[in-house]
Amino acid sequence: MIPLVLEAAARSLLLGLCVWLVLAALRPGNPYLQKTVWLGVVLASLAMPVLLWSDVAPSIEAPSYVVSLSASGAPGATVGSWIGIMSDHGPVRLTQVAGGIYALVMLALLVRFATGLIRMWRVRRSALMVRAPWTGADDVRVSAELFGPATFGSTILLPAGFEEWSGAKLAAVLCHERSHVRQWDCYVLWLARVHACVFWINPLAWMIQRRLAALAETTSDDAVVSETGDRPAYAELLLEIASARPAVSNVITAMARPNVSRRIERIISDEPPAAPAKRWHKALSIALLVPVVAVSAATLQMPRLALAQTNEPADLSKPRLVSWPPDQESYYPAAAKVAGREGVVRIAITLDSNAHVIGTRVLDEQPTMLGFAQAAEELVQTFEYANPTGQTAEISIFVKFALSESSKWTPPVHAPSGGQLGG
Repeated sequence: MIPLVLEAAARSLLLGLCVWLVLAALRPGNPYLQKTVWLGVVLASLAMPVLLWSDVAPSIEAPSYVVSLSASGAPGATVGSWIGIMSDHGPVRLTQVAGGIYALVMLALLVRFATGLIRMWRVRRSALMVRAPWTGADDVRVSAELFGPATFGSTILLPAGFEEWSGAKLAAVLCHERSHVRQWDCYVLWLARVHACVFWINPLAWMIQRRLAALAETTSDDAVVSETGDRPAYAELLLEIASARPAVSNVITAMARPNVSRRIERIISDEPPAAPAKRWHKALSIALLVPVVAVSAATLQMPRLALAQTNEPADLSKPRLVSWPPDQESYYPAAAKVAGREGVVRIAITLDSNAHVIGTRVLDEQPTMLGFAQAAEELVQTFEYANPTGQTAEISIFVKFALSESSKWTPPVHAPSGGQLGG
């Protein structure tokens, strides 16, 4: 499970970088639209483990050769480590320790978040409900434990003593918090928090959480400016609330955070307040996000490609694989065999003019941290190649590592029978 989450975190990082580059290039000015895009990234990232586990992501075309290597024995059997680890179980223990550390950190972050939710739920539950005509259909409550206005879920929380506020101040605060409720900002930030806890190793996950929080405040500020039209008064109100020890819990949307100084600069500028994005604009942004998600999910996903076969005659004018030794079981990573894991590596091999291997480069590995990449690099050094071009050339090969006898693979017809590769 943890390797799957780690791989999903890596792909989510790729997805976030792609979206960030697109937004940096297009510079969409509407914060409502930006919120939609980043929320789509969060949802896609959380769905990434399911996409990988269910193998529904699109595939990438396989190269000319697919080599399938098998190891006999049932999963869990121990074999000597070919990489000279101190003991047969060394790689497994290292992988388990790394996975255990990741899981513990993730669990600690989730527990901390859940604890904050429970604490604020109790604050909300003990808060006194306000029954007045100006509350309308909103759930407005007063809590002595808060020093500034905030929103928890769909509940607007006001600090004790709000009765002394002027009518204009109360109207601005309610407009701001109602915008959070209408936009479901608190729930969006909860989702972003879970995303950051699960993929805590991905720095973009934390950046997205902060970005969504900032965008939520920007849209609420714009709602107030649009309704009141008094920019200086609202800027003074934000500064006043920020200096009055506002709530700092990460499970609520507090009015005076984050980035109060930047928000005040924007409020007093001549920039017009943004209007909520139209539905078709949101639908278009999500539609444009779908291919980016598909590419991110498919970038390293290649287990099925390892089963690809080709019966086409070899092009003798191009560099190619010629033969392979009959015994390769010793190259199966000990860690993977003990764990009962299979894998696939896509590797590029550089040949000199005499068809000798002068370099290897791992293009993709799945799963990671089990030694498949290094095993593939060792293995391809034992193959025989032909390079009729008379100059340095490169070919790519998929090396599939399988433990079962159910995936037998027949070598291409153009390859000589110098060795037997079984699936």
